[in-house]
Amino acid sequence: MVRAFSSPAAHTCYTPPHFQTRRVTPFLSNGRIQREADKGAGRATGATPAKVVLEADALGRSLALRMTIENVSKLDMTGSGSELIRRLETSSAPSPFAAYLQDVEVMAMLKAAPLTTRSGELSFVHKTVQEYLAASGLVASLHRAFDGTSLTDVEFLLDELLQAKASKRTNQATKSIWTSEPAVGDAEVAANAARLLKSAKARPLERLLAGLPASPLSQLRLAREEDGSVIEEQVLDFLVDAVLSDTGLAAQLRVLRKLVGAVELHGGVLEQVGRNLQTLLTARLAKRAHGTLLHEAAREGNVAVLCLALDACKDMAAESESNAAKGMAGDAAIKVAAVDAPDDRGQTALYVAAVAGNEEVVMLLLENGANAGARAHLVAELAMVKNKVGSQDSEHGARVRGLVAKGCVPQFEDNGRSSRFIDENLAVGAWMAGLTSAAVENGCWRFEVEVVEVPIEQEVEVNAAGHRDDVWGLRNCSRCPPELSVGWSADDAVVDAFIPPGVEGDLIAIATCNEDVYGKKMEAVRGVTLGRDTSSIGFESRGTIYCNVPFEISWVHGSSSFFDSMSVSGMAGMAPSALQKWSRGDKLGVAIDMTRHVAFFAINDGEWVEVPLPKEEKRFFPALSGRFSGGELRLSIGERGDNGWRKREPPPGTGPFRAIKDAATGNAPALAAAASGHITVARALLESDASVWADVEREHRWTLLHASARWNDKALMEEALKHAPGAESMRDAEGLFPVELAALHQQKNVLAALLKRDVVQDSFAPLKDLLTVFPKVLDLSERKPPLGPRNAELLSGLLLVRGEGCHELNLRGQNLRTSGSKALAKALRINGTLTSVELGDNTLGDEGWGAIFAAICGNKDSKIMSLHASSENIGPAGVKLIAEALRTSVTGALTRVDVRKNNIVGDGAAQLAATVLGNLKIEMFNEVPIKEMRADSFTELDLKGNGVGVEGGMVVAGLIPAMGALTSLDLSNNALCGVWSKGGTVSGTYTEEGITAIADALRVNGALTRVDVRKNNIAGDSAARLAAAVLGNLMIEKFNEIPIKEMRANSFTELDLKGKGTWPIGVEGGMVVAGLMPVMGGLTSLNLSFNQLCGLELTLFSRGGGTYTAEGITAIADAMRINGALTVTNLLGNQLDAESAKMLAEVAKQKGISLCGIQRDQTTADFRNERLQPPDAILLASDLSQAVVTGVLTEVP
Repeated sequence: MVRAFSSPAAHTCYTPPHFQTRRVTPFLSNGRIQREADKGAGRATGATPAKVVLEADALGRSLALRMTIENVSKLDMTGSGSELIRRLETSSAPSPFAAYLQDVEVMAMLKAAPLTTRSGELSFVHKTVQEYLAASGLVASLHRAFDGTSLTDVEFLLDELLQAKASKRTNQATKSIWTSEPAVGDAEVAANAARLLKSAKARPLERLLAGLPASPLSQLRLAREEDGSVIEEQVLDFLVDAVLSDTGLAAQLRVLRKLVGAVELHGGVLEQVGRNLQTLLTARLAKRAHGTLLHEAAREGNVAVLCLALDACKDMAAESESNAAKGMAGDAAIKVAAVDAPDDRGQTALYVAAVAGNEEVVMLLLENGANAGARAHLVAELAMVKNKVGSQDSEHGARVRGLVAKGCVPQFEDNGRSSRFIDENLAVGAWMAGLTSAAVENGCWRFEVEVVEVPIEQEVEVNAAGHRDDVWGLRNCSRCPPELSVGWSADDAVVDAFIPPGVEGDLIAIATCNEDVYGKKMEAVRGVTLGRDTSSIGFESRGTIYCNVPFEISWVHGSSSFFDSMSVSGMAGMAPSALQKWSRGDKLGVAIDMTRHVAFFAINDGEWVEVPLPKEEKRFFPALSGRFSGGELRLSIGERGDNGWRKREPPPGTGPFRAIKDAATGNAPALAAAASGHITVARALLESDASVWADVEREHRWTLLHASARWNDKALMEEALKHAPGAESMRDAEGLFPVELAALHQQKNVLAALLKRDVVQDSFAPLKDLLTVFPKVLDLSERKPPLGPRNAELLSGLLLVRGEGCHELNLRGQNLRTSGSKALAKALRINGTLTSVELGDNTLGDEGWGAIFAAICGNKDSKIMSLHASSENIGPAGVKLIAEALRTSVTGALTRVDVRKNNIVGDGAAQLAATVLGNLKIEMFNEVPIKEMRADSFTELDLKGNGVGVEGGMVVAGLIPAMGALTSLDLSNNALCGVWSKGGTVSGTYTEEGITAIADALRVNGALTRVDVRKNNIAGDSAARLAAAVLGNLMIEKFNEIPIKEMRANSFTELDLKGKGTWPIGVEGGMVVAGLMPVMGGLTSLNLSFNQLCGLELTLFSRGGGTYTAEGITAIADAMRINGALTVTNLLGNQLDAESAKMLAEVAKQKGISLCGIQRDQTTADFRNERLQPPDAILLASDLSQAVVTGVLTEVP
């Protein structure tokens, strides 16, 4: 009989749903618990799985909490551990553990708890699990303490007492909320407390006071008493989760704070409860960048918890002020957590709330004195920069935050001796990473770089024979070693957007140089201040000083090459004795003195080396770069203060050298809120910090004008122009002016206003003419170079604002790609003037074409009448999107759709065809005249060579039954089976759905007399099904030019169906002929040569396109066995295989039939121009071996 482990009340414990999704899920998964519970229930008498889960839960929480209180993680069940278990029997834990842990049945049952026993020691499966269960158990104990208690009544009583106390309080009575000393107040306060405890309404309060001193909250120590440092960091972290997710718990803690503060009621016995509570509400959380509960509540918008934490912060601040007033030195026992306390990233609770857009929280924090101008730290982490030489799978990357990384992985060929830089990639062998938000114009600044891994010692061939540019200034140089450099780069480059393929993860930006490095800027995603045309000064890994100036400056100074610019500084290739070649573990000191316009470099504890800066540049930022380089560097910008520098001695500059992190702009709460799209929050913060109007945000390099452009806030735009008039000509990290940002995101209101300002004219250089007049017909199909995705996005914005007069838009071949098409789709969704748009040959992809169709079909005001997407490599995903767009279409203008020669097969083809047939507004689909077919306007319908595919065939098939007047249908030379041939090359994917639909339609149409489906690559079962349908429809008189009517009437003795040119009867035609041969008793001669009876085309030299199938020729052979009159056949040129040829030869010998068209009275047979294949020789050998066939034959040239 299994005993109850604990009372039901013991299981009233709080379990926040996302507790278990944080680091403990693998150990506490429901599946594991249930499996063990099922096992335990089978081993313990009278137990059920539900009971086992309940018991295991209670055991786990109670034991974890007790072990945490005792500061142990393992229990020796033969020694002191078992003593702890025995103590649990008399503690506040709800169960007698010792007896249970000696019960074999119970131990088997309780395996559902996350406990494990090894070598006589009991522990949890993971320390984190113990910490989680301890936190959960602590919360459960608090719930039990308040169980059945009216929080409202208790809080009312405490407020009454505390208000009286506050009104009578003297300076001598001011005490900390967690002090154990009795309150020193007047007699009236003490008397009020005594009367309160004796009143009947104080019974719930009395129960709380009786239970809390012995509760786990009084026994556990979350922080050290002497300095307040946190002991149980993980437990505290889990408790924070609980408080944030449980409103009931937050309310209980609010009441508990007041109770702890009423020392008159408890006489100081809740001292440890108060300490733990204060730790929870104010301690810095190591697991959360040393932020506090205030930060977490601000991030999640939890006002109740925020107020709780704010009150705790105020109490601590008041205590600190009180101590200072009394002359107490410092606050060794207290760490004051003020409202503006930053976390490790320098983010205050106000900053966190601003980024999250929690307006109510922001207002509360401002009301409580939060500093609206407190900026977050510049966090610059460049944990990895690698270009690995010698591998096609070159490694690249940079875990970057707060800085801009640029570069490109060069491609190499490894010949076993050295790695040769591939010629076509010669211009992409460099990368650069820079802290662009910390560009400086004056002052003295420094940073350091740790060399984690030195460049690979392997030379690279860079001599590109015949290359028109001396790209690296290394013409005639056959070897170049990899090189890394650290230093300063000028803040003046302009770039275009480019994302190389395969770039993902946390690499914020990566870029290439164009081949024409002198005429073009570096392309990049982020970081407009980085480029090949930028002046720079650096300390190289080979121990030399490196200076680079833009080509234009080099030319002025007479430099002979891009890199030979040292005449400017007089430092060409200099290797000062104080510097040396880098080694792993070296620390590189880098500094700049803008007053003297010089840079400084040092390695480890060596002397500082002074280097002049290029005089033409006035603004520099920290930068790292590489050329054909591998290696790994880590950047340090002074996060640890002056004590964190390896090189303690500062450079000999004109003033104190500050950490470069202090030079960074941006990261004010108002700007962060605006950049995140929380404009209302930003406005509230701007009222408290007007300095932000001229600031620049760090991640995107946005001003408030950029933010207004991105989020379409015209009022903010007008204010930004008023307070910071120069902002309209400032570029962001992607090189965009505010007006361009508005255009890219099609923010119509702001864009329209900004376009009226003269300064924006240069923003749209490629599209400048469109700023004033948008033509009625805009044809950019011949534009060179192509627009590209970015300019297409800008064009979309202009189309939105200025395109009301444009009726025709042709962007064919302009490299729009998916991103450009998606931007254009936004404009097309609301445009009501365009009647024609051409977007072919732009590599839009499935998503792009899906977006275009959805935009036009979803625009009830659209006037676009036709949409052509043929030969665009649209796949299943794109077909699904297009079908859905057409199915839900609300536009009445779109009547013509063309999606021929795409990969539309299977379910996608069926879905699209059904959608088209269900959309009565579509008049023409894939050149199929749906409108006229619905009206039964045709007696003859010629769709020959229209590229009708599977989906088109299904549409035709869906309309055939309703066309009672149709007598002739030509579908030859199409792609009804999803494949088409051109020049012997087959494209597409074979599928039977289209031709099967045609076959089914032929069964029910009673008017058709002529059908032609030749050259559709029909094979296999679909060919058989089609042939059966044709033979079963007695109204069809001619099929694939086969005279069915006359054949049924046995009108031929000789039938010549030799394939003429490129128009064979095909596999399906062969099956129809085979099906009629048994009834043609008068047929003696049949010519079926060159008819693609096996599905393959015959080209000049070999087998051509198509799908090989033996069904057609097999049907012919079977018919030959039955027909008794046939003596001559010609089956040459049908691309037989050897097996089929042997099969025919066997039948021919049995029946005495010629297979090569040799007549019985023929004396000469000439096959020289018949393009015979090896299997044809088998047929000819059969004929020549039969005397009955060659009786009078004398010559075979």
